[in-house]
Amino acid sequence: MPLVSSVALISAKGCALLAGRKLLLADDSVTIQKVVDLTFADEGVQVIAVNNGAEAIERLEEISPDIVLADVFMPGMTGYQVCEFIKQNERLKHIPVMLLVGSFEPFDEAEARRAGRGQHSGAAEARSCRAAAEHGPSRAGADDC
Repeated sequence: MPLVSSVALISAKGCALLAGRKLLLADDSVTIQKVVDLTFADEGVQVIAVNNGAEAIERLEEISPDIVLADVFMPGMTGYQVCEFIKQNERLKHIPVMLLVGSFEPFDEAEARRAGRGQHSGAAEARSCRAAAEHGPSRAGADDC
């Protein structure tokens, strides 16, 4: 799955600026939840994992994450819908959103753009995501991630 390599890029060594940041992960895969949590554990990033999009939306204001990672293929509310909710909410739209998709799953670029996600570009996306986590959304831009 490309997520593992993307997450590894995001969590490159020497990234002390990530300490204290909060990442909200919406993914129904326990395996992906564990991979993301283990990847960021040494960086001091607090990973809050939820199993679906509805729970992610319910917890957004409570958690106040620095970044959201959302699986596009969750049962019920998809990652596209989570992204759309965030980008249409004045209090939340500054939060960068990174959509996750498996290697053999289709990614609907038109739906992502419609939801407010912007572009999909693999490794460049991971670097933007890392920049957003390090510097906050004001420097990386909400649509970059």
